[in-house]
Amino acid sequence: MMHDVGVYLANGLITLGLWLLSLLPFALALPFALYGMLVEARHEITARPFARYIGKDLDRPWNRSLWESRRMMFKLLLTYTLTFVMWITAVEVYARVGRLIILFMGLLMWAASAVTAYLVVDQETSIVVRGRYSILSYAAILLLYRLIQGAIYSVSPADWAIALGADVPMALGQTAMGWLHVMLILALLMVPVAYLSWTAQLYLVHRARMRADEAFARYQRRPQP
Repeated sequence: MMHDVGVYLANGLITLGLWLLSLLPFALALPFALYGMLVEARHEITARPFARYIGKDLDRPWNRSLWESRRMMFKLLLTYTLTFVMWITAVEVYARVGRLIILFMGLLMWAASAVTAYLVVDQETSIVVRGRYSILSYAAILLLYRLIQGAIYSVSPADWAIALGADVPMALGQTAMGWLHVMLILALLMVPVAYLSWTAQLYLVHRARMRADEAFARYQRRPQP
């Protein structure tokens, strides 16, 4: 009896450990998402009021009211929650290699968005906004592909023949399935690679500009002959 209890307990602990391990990538991505949300919130609180009121109503104060601040924070929280849930849903509807790729690419985009925004401060808002849109569009494309794939797979060659008014050769159906797999590979990699390339290029340009500014400052400080 005690042996059975020990086996059940060990199985339960292993199951719990595997479940917690599966949540680890989402837990790692969460701080990056929170940082992006804070960057957007800071921009909304500081920059947007100036852009809204300058030249329109200079007598109105530039600071937001409590209601406006709460509404803005709720909107940001809802937007980031939707993006995170869409990414998790895209991970869950795929299996094996596809699941791992979506999980890894999503985590990379969250991390690249936050780290690049931290390093390139003068463009931090546009970086996190594009990062959020990229992750949301990435998840939406994958979910849409899954729906289209399920709809196509559910139709038999005979039904296609009836719909088109002609016989559908088996080779044509196999070719269509091959194109679907190619489209899946493109969908898995296209958006993440594009966003990661953009953030890398942005950081390299920023670093080159900083080095040029430092060199110019040293040149100005050098003693004149």
